[in-house]
Amino acid sequence: MNNRMKCFLIVFLGMLAAMAPLSTDMYLPALPEFSEDFHISASLAQLTLTMTLIGMAVGQILGGPVSDYLGRRNPLLLGMVVFTVASVLCFITSSIHMFLGLRLIQGIAGAFGIVISRAIARDVARGPELLQFYSILMMLAPIAAPVIGGQILRFTSWHGIFAAMAVVGGLMFLLTIVYQETLPPQNRISDIKSSFKAFPVLLKNRCFC
Repeated sequence: MNNRMKCFLIVFLGMLAAMAPLSTDMYLPALPEFSEDFHISASLAQLTLTMTLIGMAVGQILGGPVSDYLGRRNPLLLGMVVFTVASVLCFITSSIHMFLGLRLIQGIAGAFGIVISRAIARDVARGPELLQFYSILMMLAPIAAPVIGGQILRFTSWHGIFAAMAVVGGLMFLLTIVYQETLPPQNRISDIKSSFKAFPVLLKNRCFC
């Protein structure tokens, strides 16, 4: 892996890993304003975060095996398209129930970026270099996302948060087009069911849990 490719992957994977804090932490400063606009209780407003977290859990369970079976690029393209569309619909919807469903979908789609970014890092790096990739993936976004969300709210309403998410999703779609597949066909699993069958084994492993 040359330096140019390494720099691209650091930026690319870092932004993919940021899909989780972008979907949750960046939205946190907008919760009081959001509950006012929708005339809902604080607990119902917080449920919009819960739905996203549930979506992220489900999306990571699905995204890992799917990317092992189909390769990294195509599932990632699909995830970024769905994330972008869900963000746009969150921006324009006036129904809290539709908003909750969209946040679930947004979480599932964003989770593809989270889990596949780690899979790509594993494809291209080993040992200390892999640890370096992982540290970069987990370091910046959780710190920056709430600050970015707060700054956006200085100039716009909570709608601006989802407009920013849609822009990020679109940008990640374009970067995914540029990204060159890192999991060649010969290294992919031949049966996707085998990945799901391994989950009970992992859950019984004390070191894993």
